[in-house]
Amino acid sequence: MDFHDGIEPGGKIEFAKTKLEEIDEEKRSVTYSILDGELMRKYYKTFKDKIEVIPKAKGENGGTTIVKWSVVCEQKSEHAPDPKLYIDFLLSCAKAIDVHLSSA
Repeated sequence: MDFHDGIEPGGKIEFAKTKLEEIDEEKRSVTYSILDGELMRKYYKTFKDKIEVIPKAKGENGGTTIVKWSVVCEQKSEHAPDPKLYIDFLLSCAKAIDVHLSSA
């Protein structure tokens, strides 16, 4: 289990307890669940993320890669925020990963 900071709608920074569910090296994917934190206590019964890395055309700088990030969740009520509101946080994570991998 791990702790990650995230952003709740409205810009509040918070922490979430996550569990790594699966690493599939052949499919180049990682799946994890959010187990605890404000997000789970307030809005969702379940919240699972999957990140897949899909290689595309080879090129001058090693080629192009597409990253597919999907979220599957069950809301506690219809008043829970749409998970799309977390897209900015997911994008900032993807950009940080890109910077790290580009410098390797």
